Amino acid sequence: MAEYDKRVSDLLRNMSPDVRAMTVRKFSAEFVDEKLSGDNRAMAEAIFRASLGDESVDVRKAMSGNFKRCAHVPHDIIVILAKDVPEVAVPILKYSPILTDIDLKEIVTSMELDHQLAIAKRKRLSEAVSEVLAETEEQTVVKALIGNSGAKIAPITYHKIIYIFPEEPSVLSNIIRRPSLPKRIVRELFRCLSGDLLAELQQRYPRPKEFDEEKVGKMSDNEIFEMVEEDDDPDDIDDLLHEVNRIDRLSPKMVVQSMCLGDFKFFEHAMAELAGIRLENARILIFDGGSLGLDALQEKTRFPHCLMDVVRLLVKLSLKVEYDGDPRDHSRYYLNAIRRLDKKYKGEATRDLNGLLGRLAQVEQIPEQQNVWSEMRSSARD
Repeated sequence: MAEYDKRVSDLLRNMSPDVRAMTVRKFSAEFVDEKLSGDNRAMAEAIFRASLGDESVDVRKAMSGNFKRCAHVPHDIIVILAKDVPEVAVPILKYSPILTDIDLKEIVTSMELDHQLAIAKRKRLSEAVSEVLAETEEQTVVKALIGNSGAKIAPITYHKIIYIFPEEPSVLSNIIRRPSLPKRIVRELFRCLSGDLLAELQQRYPRPKEFDEEKVGKMSDNEIFEMVEEDDDPDDIDDLLHEVNRIDRLSPKMVVQSMCLGDFKFFEHAMAELAGIRLENARILIFDGGSLGLDALQEKTRFPHCLMDVVRLLVKLSLKVEYDGDPRDHSRYYLNAIRRLDKKYKGEATRDLNGLLGRLAQVEQIPEQQNVWSEMRSSARD
């Protein structure tokens, strides 16, 4: 294609802006209709790339107008058009199927309001892109996002929006009118809305069963574990653990204890809640991210280092133990976990697992215990 570059540049330089726009419009239309092949296609791509820096907006608009829905334009051309002035970029940002989530997130964080607003109006948006759009804190962008029924919005993103715009009726009403809302968001809205907005919410959703803070606050860790059952819907688990965390009962010690017991569902959801990330991302960091993934998770959750060392040990064990669906799988894992912990912590797990985890959770908070437990931390990393 390089052989065409100089010829194309010389050709375009000698044309008036109107003729250049007409030429680009003609070639881009034929390119979209796949009427070009061989040398003609190569020549067309050279024309497009040479025109990306054309001083005439009309020339670049000719490309973006024809390319906005095309699925076979080279990716680099689309990205450059998407970062152009709004007149050129908006059609690409709203419609191009070529832009990836990575492209869209980068453009949201690097470009201006018009670009962000165009992305918020795309027919489909992933949770990851929606989260970045919400973090712009631009009211017009957030309203467009929430009003977009094709945008997937994670619970954590709803929380951020409600936190950023706690008293903005136009934003909150758009949330209420979404096609569906996670239970935890409905519960939060019932807590924070009043007047007409509350009345509208009540028309659309039944009031959720109140979370009994006093009752849960008096429960033991084991009783809280038992509130999560194997066949529970993931959204319901997220909702429950969010409430448990809200009253400061989702402690690192409790979460690690659930892992010791082989309650992976509780552990995964709890880590996602404490880290403030989506469940699928928590799973990746826990089981597929290696040591770097767990390091990142520790940074997000602020877990005590000694407890995180236990997590590292148990994650390694979970990847080695085979599960065949037998009802005794959890018991088998638990016995293996206790053996591993006893080996590292000199029989402490068998004698008092709860006490062991409690002491590990306090190591970094009580300086005089540092020396007592430093040997245990070191051995746990082996």
